[in-house]
Amino acid sequence: MKFTAIKGRRLLFDVRRVPALLSGALVLAILGGCAAHTRMPFDPEAPQSHAFTRGTSPQMAYTRQPVPLKNGDLTHLDDEHYRVKFLRFPAYGKNGQKNNLVTAHYYKSKLPGKKKLVIVLPIWGVSDYPSVKIAEGLREHSRGDTNIIELLGERYLIDWEGAREATTEQEFLRVMRGQSNRFRDALIDIRRVIDWSETQPDIDPQRIAVIGFSIGAMIASSAVANEPRLAAAVLVMGGAHPQDVFATCLGRAGDLRTDVITRFDWTIERYLKELTPVFTPVDPAQFPGRVDPSKILIFDAKYDDCIPRNSRDDLWEAMGRPERGSIINDHQGAFFAMTPRGGNFIREEIYTFLDRVL
Repeated sequence: MKFTAIKGRRLLFDVRRVPALLSGALVLAILGGCAAHTRMPFDPEAPQSHAFTRGTSPQMAYTRQPVPLKNGDLTHLDDEHYRVKFLRFPAYGKNGQKNNLVTAHYYKSKLPGKKKLVIVLPIWGVSDYPSVKIAEGLREHSRGDTNIIELLGERYLIDWEGAREATTEQEFLRVMRGQSNRFRDALIDIRRVIDWSETQPDIDPQRIAVIGFSIGAMIASSAVANEPRLAAAVLVMGGAHPQDVFATCLGRAGDLRTDVITRFDWTIERYLKELTPVFTPVDPAQFPGRVDPSKILIFDAKYDDCIPRNSRDDLWEAMGRPERGSIINDHQGAFFAMTPRGGNFIREEIYTFLDRVL
């Protein structure tokens, strides 16, 4: 069975923020194409604030069953090192995607033997640039030494319209609990991808990593803390405390916040207070000491205007204070460090890290 790949290309950056982004680009250009950043290496001798223990929280549990996955060949995307397949299976819960499906491109190495696997998460509905470029770069870098599953996310994971249309406080909080469930269900779908991967003769189940960007990094953080089969993770522009992000970020999150505060005559403090218990069950900070920090790489934005400082710091703490690179830019501008203008800095760092830990 043959499928046609359909990948919508969206701008990564909000056009309302062009002046700020241009200034970020100018800084990078002045620096000669190298992304300005500070680095905090992992110190294996530093005392940890939490004892290391692997496990899965009850709210992240699911009944493991064979994944009803269908696949088809995308032969027009095959290259010297990879055969490309289109994967799809029903989502564990509501994921906001067409027909409620989880879909992916699977880049299967043509080389013999079991290979490590990297699962690349999307920024659902916002941009496919980070996930597409990382998956592409991994193929070019590994030359068949790594299998890659690039999850697709054409539509928003978050039901922004449903949240904005809520007419009562109770209805709004019910919708937001649904968004928290979507975070959890996306995590479980990652675990189900691993279930399927374990059945594949070409995948080494001891060497599986996940990469997430922005909202995908938040989900990847909780995933690596609740899925012992994940050997490593790269978290780019993510954070802990989703409720703090909803209370801080601009764009659709800001529009929703303004509508809700105005409609229900709330303060920002009330908004944060109401959302905290909603998102606490999926907050990566709730799972400290669950990962080996030497197998985690974090990138954040030093002047992030979407992920607040406490969210970024608390994620770093929960992950055991792993290696951390802070790009000197805001949330969206920091993604320039993934592009040629930023010297492909983040991309090269990711490849080097995965070569070392997997």
